[in-house]
Amino acid sequence: MELKNYFAQDVAGNVLPGAECSVFFPGTTERVTTLENANGGPRSNPFFADSRGLIQFAAPNGRYDLQVKSGALSYTIRVQCADITDFAADLANTTDPAKGAAIVGRGVVAVDSIADLLALPAEVRREDLQYLVSGYYAGSDIGGGVFRYDASQSAQNDGGVVLDGFVREGVDRFVDGSWFGMVADYDGTSGTDNAPILQSAINYFGDSRGVVNLPAGKFWFNGAVDFKKTALVGVGPNSTFDTGVTQLNFAPPHGIYTSLSDNRSPIHKDFMIASPDIRTKNGQILVDLTGLNYPRLYDILIYGGEEGLRLNRGVSAQTHYGTFVNVDISRSYYGIMVLGGIYSQSQDFYGGRIWDCVEAYVNAEGTADINFYGTDFESDIAVVHRDIGPDTKYASTKMYGGRDECDAAPDIQGGSLQQIGFHWIGQKQATYQNFTAAGIDELDNQVIAVGIKNDMKPVGTNLLRNAGFQPSPLGPNQPPTGWVVSGANIVGVEKGGYGNILHLEGIDATARTVFLEQTGINAKKGLYTWGVKYYTTGGTGRFQSTLLDGNVELVEGVDYEGVADDSLAGNTRVLSVRLLRDIPNLKFRLYVISVNAGEHIAFESPFLVPGRHSTLWAESHPTGIKQEASPSKPTYGYYKIGDVVLNSAPAILGTVGSQYVVTGWKRITTGDSHVLNTDWVEMRSPTGT
Repeated sequence: MELKNYFAQDVAGNVLPGAECSVFFPGTTERVTTLENANGGPRSNPFFADSRGLIQFAAPNGRYDLQVKSGALSYTIRVQCADITDFAADLANTTDPAKGAAIVGRGVVAVDSIADLLALPAEVRREDLQYLVSGYYAGSDIGGGVFRYDASQSAQNDGGVVLDGFVREGVDRFVDGSWFGMVADYDGTSGTDNAPILQSAINYFGDSRGVVNLPAGKFWFNGAVDFKKTALVGVGPNSTFDTGVTQLNFAPPHGIYTSLSDNRSPIHKDFMIASPDIRTKNGQILVDLTGLNYPRLYDILIYGGEEGLRLNRGVSAQTHYGTFVNVDISRSYYGIMVLGGIYSQSQDFYGGRIWDCVEAYVNAEGTADINFYGTDFESDIAVVHRDIGPDTKYASTKMYGGRDECDAAPDIQGGSLQQIGFHWIGQKQATYQNFTAAGIDELDNQVIAVGIKNDMKPVGTNLLRNAGFQPSPLGPNQPPTGWVVSGANIVGVEKGGYGNILHLEGIDATARTVFLEQTGINAKKGLYTWGVKYYTTGGTGRFQSTLLDGNVELVEGVDYEGVADDSLAGNTRVLSVRLLRDIPNLKFRLYVISVNAGEHIAFESPFLVPGRHSTLWAESHPTGIKQEASPSKPTYGYYKIGDVVLNSAPAILGTVGSQYVVTGWKRITTGDSHVLNTDWVEMRSPTGT
């Protein structure tokens, strides 16, 4: 019985944890009753994909239909099980008249390795035979497979799929690096050069899209790898150096890059890429995404080199809407280098960490929009905006809910830096350059620090934008515009270190609860980050919050109880919430309980901003592409290109002989219009009837 391994995925490439899986005899609805699990024990049928979306089963030699269901999505693929070990044992059997040499007569030849396959004499190379190979190398159990012989391709050899006329069966748009002979023998210094081997696997797809699955192990590369339009998918998790994961170790100055200017990048995920040189200018770029629109990396660990990750417009018209989920960059000289050009925009990082780099993130062109959601910076310096071009003032960096534990403060020579719900740790002072001295209009170059938890008092900040309270024109004892206060008197509104501060004084000696409520928020469905800085005098104030609507779900964070603190240190609270639908008049309430009459309370610049915390985003959107379900094509709301809406009420359509099911709708533009075949296209699946 051959053990099969697949990953349940939807049409956008998202894995489907817990998908229901059934194995049928081909062309029937009869389930196979002799399935086994990876340990040789019985496997129920149907069964379910694991938390990673892994589908794993063994079945007797033969062909089967594998059906995968998840919600409204259902699809079936034809699979073939062929246990090479069983065939080899049968071929060596000289006592059973139905085995041994009789197998060859029935059309099966088993060999130990690809070398043995290519050594077969001409008389055994027949198109009516099936060839079973145990492994790519002798004694290995990976990289083998089932082959047929095609004399018309006898002069072709791509290293893994077509080998001097032997054609591997079951190849679609996925190939495996082991099929081409990748060798995991890196010993920390050197090993087999896998660069030409992996390049052969990538070249199988030419300039078209495809996926190369990378086996587990430590691999050495003594040359660069051009991934073209091919996605590289390893074996996670990425956050360890264990042998059970995929590690690509590149000799300087090499790394991975693409030679193609493409309108959509493939998704690389679940591997580590490393250099033996750390924190040094050696000319090495480990991951170079120059020239790609929609660059995407998921669960990647980048270690060492001069540049860990480069984003660059190159010759492309645009390089935008990048998505980077749980990307850890460690010990590079420059963690992230952006050379974007004026059309480079909206590169979003969710989670991840930039650790022990000399400069964690550098915007050296000054025109890109870079957003970090829940990213931790632990390097010499977190953010650097280089003033090297006339468009530096357009640079925009936003940091939501993360942490800066770097040795030096951000160096902003142009553009804007916004740190919202951020946590500074250390002894540095947040000092920013005088932008006027750089010959740039001060209004176009802002440092915005809102709701920050800070272990030091910032000085020299150029410009602060208030995100919450505005002084009311009605006087100091009137609520700020859009806010309602109860249980306290307003005793003043002043400009604070991070924005305006609203000062209150408790008056209710019985309930002792102070409410602060904002209405009129026009909020769209999705994930949000909110936070506030507050401080009180006397006693212990318990700070809580709520979004007053039944369609709001608290998805991360708990109520916070802080000690009394009337200093600028204060208490900062940051939570993540999910709005289950569009809410045109959302109410946002903050309140402190156990407040005695006459006690002082101050709230500083609360904010509610769209944003995804790293763990939440990875949990609900593992590929960074929005996926929803609906019985019909969307008619309102904002969507990005590549978003998918699955059909929750599929039905058989069309006439007999050409019937199909609309499985969903795929977005082909970015915006809020919803015209079929202009903004959305139907995803159709033929029924075969």
